[in-house]
Amino acid sequence: MNNSDQSEELRIRAKLHIQSQNYEAAIEDCNRLLQLTPNDSQVYWYRQIAWQKLGNNQEAIKDCNEFLKLQPNSAQGYSFRASLFEITGNLQRALDDCNQALSINNSDVNEIAYTLRGDIYIKLKNYQAALQDFNQSIRLDPEDIKIHQRRGCCHKDLENYHEAIIDFTEVIRRDRNYYRAYYGRGGAYMSLDDMKSAASDFDTAARLSQAQGDTKASQEAMMWANILRNAEGSSDSSISDNKQRPVQISHVVAAIFFPPLGVYLTVGLGTQFWINLVLTFAFTWIPGVIHALWLMFNHDRS
Repeated sequence: MNNSDQSEELRIRAKLHIQSQNYEAAIEDCNRLLQLTPNDSQVYWYRQIAWQKLGNNQEAIKDCNEFLKLQPNSAQGYSFRASLFEITGNLQRALDDCNQALSINNSDVNEIAYTLRGDIYIKLKNYQAALQDFNQSIRLDPEDIKIHQRRGCCHKDLENYHEAIIDFTEVIRRDRNYYRAYYGRGGAYMSLDDMKSAASDFDTAARLSQAQGDTKASQEAMMWANILRNAEGSSDSSISDNKQRPVQISHVVAAIFFPPLGVYLTVGLGTQFWINLVLTFAFTWIPGVIHALWLMFNHDRS
């Protein structure tokens, strides 16, 4: 068998190994193939896919580098390397690659590059830039509900709560089992002080996430639903009994993210504060949260 026939056989075999998820075998065939054809960009492409699937992102980046040396105008190559840089935390290099991919203006890759760049801007807390990129992604692919979900989260971070609700509602309209959309919309309703709608969405998020095996999300959503129902009940009772003021949502948020602060806002700097400090840091975070919320909803706020 001559080198040409052997190379073609190895190429076909490597591709089949990737399709059957036998990535180690694919890498072995690519290694042998590169000894025969060291300037074959397709082999580097196959091997970087295999490395990435095996979780070895650094080796995948090296193969992407070699691929792009041979194919410097590949928007797909820059986009893929950008995703690897994002995973490994090199956000500036990821941004540079997204910009390069978009400058090539490949219509098949642009939507992916805009979405990826939007995700990177979110990590950099540049929500306005992320919003612009998600707008572009939706313009190119208006049917992708995950981009609507991303844009809804971005609107929420920018405190554009009404726009966030529109995006989350669009996701739910298309997929009524997409629990993350209910979770996001519940948060937006909560920020608008619509506790009833927020509690309903968190209830739905809890039920759907539990059914889909995401126990952590289910517990968090149920916790928020219970908090909001209690807050709503406290608000209703304050109408008939002006000695009791409703629990402030800002205090509830403080209790969840830093329990001692929630206790301080509720009862001040006293015994309960020091008890909570011990519960939060000497044990696990959850007992501190439970203690803070219990105080918040049972303390006499006259």
